[in-house]
Amino acid sequence: MTQFKQTLISTGTVGAFLGLLFVAGSFLAYMDQGRAISLGHGPVHWTIYARDAAVLFAASVGFCTLTFGVFPKALQFAFARLARRRKISATYSHHR
Repeated sequence: MTQFKQTLISTGTVGAFLGLLFVAGSFLAYMDQGRAISLGHGPVHWTIYARDAAVLFAASVGFCTLTFGVFPKALQFAFARLARRRKISATYSHHR
């Protein structure tokens, strides 16, 4: 398995762990709806909560994978390509 695949798996795992923590925290907030009811708002339906929890989980996994996996690899690739171009252009200008 390549290092990039391992990086994507590990950053996705970290994102999943953080996502589960966020979902657990939002579940606690969902269970405590006393303030919303006292303000005259009805309780949030569980399907709305489930959708919000799924979006929060997916966003956490995506954010961690992109920020700590894909973005650093893209920077590394761009830097290596730029360095290779400069080396090639320096080689050609030296021989003229």
